[in-house]
Amino acid sequence: MTTLATLAAAPRWNLRWWHVAIIAFSILAAVWFSVETIMRQSGLARYRAVQARLKAEGRPVCLNDLWALASPADRLVQESFKSWERSVVKSKDLFPNDFQRWAAIVAGEQPLAEADRASLERARAEVETGCLLLRRGDLELNNLSGLESDLPPGPLTVTDLYAFRGPTLLVMRGLAEHLRREAFLAEDPSQACADLDALHKALSRPVSLIDSMIVIACDHIRDRAMVELAQRQRLPRVWRDRWLAEESQCLAQVAAGYTGERCMFVDACVNGLRQGGEDLAGKFLYPEQEAPSVLQRLNGKMATWLTGYADCAIMATTISQIEDRLSGRSRAPIPEFSAIRKDLHSIGLIAMPNLLASSPFALEADAHQRLTRLAVRVILLAEQGPLPADGAELLRRLENTKALDPGGDHLRLYYQRLAEDRFRLGVDPASPIPDFDAPGHMPARCRLSGKPASKKPLVMDRCEMELALPAK
Repeated sequence: MTTLATLAAAPRWNLRWWHVAIIAFSILAAVWFSVETIMRQSGLARYRAVQARLKAEGRPVCLNDLWALASPADRLVQESFKSWERSVVKSKDLFPNDFQRWAAIVAGEQPLAEADRASLERARAEVETGCLLLRRGDLELNNLSGLESDLPPGPLTVTDLYAFRGPTLLVMRGLAEHLRREAFLAEDPSQACADLDALHKALSRPVSLIDSMIVIACDHIRDRAMVELAQRQRLPRVWRDRWLAEESQCLAQVAAGYTGERCMFVDACVNGLRQGGEDLAGKFLYPEQEAPSVLQRLNGKMATWLTGYADCAIMATTISQIEDRLSGRSRAPIPEFSAIRKDLHSIGLIAMPNLLASSPFALEADAHQRLTRLAVRVILLAEQGPLPADGAELLRRLENTKALDPGGDHLRLYYQRLAEDRFRLGVDPASPIPDFDAPGHMPARCRLSGKPASKKPLVMDRCEMELALPAK
C-alpha cells in the first residue's frame, strides 16, 4: 500500500518537444552513420576488387608497382637534366614561338634572316648542355623520374601530384624544334638526327597522359625533320633506315599513359578519401573560387565523402578497359562517358571526360607517324622510277599490302599522285573509324583531300601531307 501511494505521489514525466528532437536526431544520426558506412565500405570493396583482378593479371595497380617496372636510372643525371630544364624555363625567349615563320622558311617562301641564325646561335650553348645529358643514353624523362625526390613521406595524394617535376611540354617541344632547325641548316645533319633520336628514346616510356602527349608532340617534330631532310636528299642513310624501321607506338604510348593515371591519379584519390576527402573536395574537385555558394561546397564534399570510392572503382575499371583496347589486348569497346555518367557522382564526373578525350588524339598521331614514313618510302621509290600512279601501284611496288590500311584501330590512308613530281598522302575521308572515335573528327583530318595541288614544296597538315620531289 505504501508503494502504490509513493508511486501515485511521484511527479509524472511529460514528453517535451526537445525530447522528440533528441530522439529523432539520434535515429537520424544512426541511420546516417549506417548509410555512410555502407556506401563508403561498399565503394572501397569494389575498388579493392578491381585492384585485385588487375593484380592477378600481372598489371601494376599503384605507384610502387610502377617503380618496380621502371628501368634503373642515374639519379644524378636525372637531377642535372631537371636543373637544365628549370634554367630553360627561366630563359623565356630561348626557344622562340615562330613556327609559322620557320615553316615558311622551309617552304622557301621566306629567306633565312640573320635574326633567325642569331636566335639559333643564342640557344645553341644552352641546348648543348641538355644534349650532352641525352647522349648518355640512360636518361628517362617522365613523371616517374623525379618522383622519388619530390614525394613527401606517406601515401601518394592528389596534392602530391601537383608537385611532380615531370618533363615540361614547352621545353621538350622547344628542344625538338631547335634540333629540327639545326638538322635543316647543318652541312651534315647527323648530330642533330642523333640528338633527336636520343630525345625520342628518353621520352619513350610515358607514365602519365601528359608524358604521352609530350613524346607524341616531340616525335611529330622529329618525323617532320626526317621528311624535310629526305625531300632535300640530305637524310643520312643510317638515320633514315633506323627511323623507317620504327613501328608507330602512339596507341601503346597513350595506353601506358592511362596505366600511369590509374596507378597514380586514381590511387591518389583513394588515399585522399582515406584521409578525409579534403584533399579532393577542397583542392581538386570544388575549389573555392569555382563554387558559387557554401551550400554547393558542402554538397560537393558530402558527395565526395560518400561516393568517392565507388567513383574510383568505376574510373579504374574504365581506364583498364581503355588500356586493353589501345594496347591491343582486347577488342572490347571503350565505354562512352554518357554510358557511365549515371553511375558517377563526384570525382568521376570531373575526371572521366578529360581522361576519355585522349584516345582520338592517339589515333591521329598514329596516322601521322605512318604517313610521314610512307612519304619517305615514296621518295625512295621515285629515285628508282616514276611516282606510283595510284594506291594500288604504290602497294605493289612497296610489296606491302597493308601500308595504307593496316586494319584494326588505325585510320586508313590514301595516296594520290598529283603530278610527275608531286604526291599527296593523308587520312582517307571514307576510312572506317574505331568506336572510341567520332565522325565529327574526320573533316579536320582531311582538309587537303579533293583540293587542287599546292605550289608549295611541302605542305603538312594535321593528318595530311603534300610533297614535291627534289629536282633530279
